[in-house]
Parts: sequence; structure tokens; C-alpha cells
Amino acid sequence: MKMIQCVSPKTSGILKVKAMEVEKHPREIKRILGVLPQENNLDPDFTVFKNLIVYARYYDISRKEAEKKALDLLRFVHLEEKKDYSIEKLSGGMKRRLMLARALINDPEIMDNLWIKSFALSFSRLEYFSRTFLSDGFFDAFC
Repeated sequence: MKMIQCVSPKTSGILKVKAMEVEKHPREIKRILGVLPQENNLDPDFTVFKNLIVYARYYDISRKEAEKKALDLLRFVHLEEKKDYSIEKLSGGMKRRLMLARALINDPEIMDNLWIKSFALSFSRLEYFSRTFLSDGFFDAFC
């Protein structure tokens, strides 16, 4: 994975990502990757929102576009109410969801981790479930 992310040099052979050689097109390749590290590497000096805005700059996303994407992603991971919180005030699960939002800020074509796709998919299913069944009182009769 580190070779695909253009972090480690390849040991031999040819390595291409979407027809681009990693040695010749590292910036272009990094632009299309969504990276979700296993360990928390959120910046504790920034708020939830600012973590996303600063990270978006690595992808040359304009401030205006970054703010819109950040708000959309915070809604997606159900952290919009925590927008102005410091990182230390988030639970472990909230930090993980924020890291997912950050991994998606550049609209990646390739995910570094199958977990990202499965998490995002299950999150969107959960969101659909809650909108469809919970918001209209479907389960009120069972409570």
C-alpha cells in the first residue's frame, strides 16, 4: 500500500495506478486516493471542522469548496453538531468517523482500505434505515 500511495519506493518491476506510473505521477495518484490510517492522526490543535479544512488544502481544494464538503461530510458521519469541538472532546468512535470524513474529502476514486468502503456503505444504509423507519414512528408501536 505504501508503494501505491507513493510513500515508499517500489522494489522492482512496474507499478501503475489507473495507468499512471508511481514514479512519474505521484501527485496525481495521491489526489485520487482516499487514505484512512489505522491510528488516529487528527490534529489536536484544530477543531473537528478545521481538521477537514486543513486536510482539504493538501488536495488544492479551495476554501469555499472545502467548507461545503466538510459540512456535507460532517452531516454524513453525524458529527455536524460537533463541528466546533476540539478533538479531545470526541469519543473514539467519533474520531474514527471524523477520520472517515477526512478520507473522503477529496472524492477519492481509490480507497486505501476496504474498511472505508464497507464503513461508508454501512453508514449510508444506517442513515437510510433511520430516515425511512425511525423518523416516521415505524417502531413506536414496539417501544
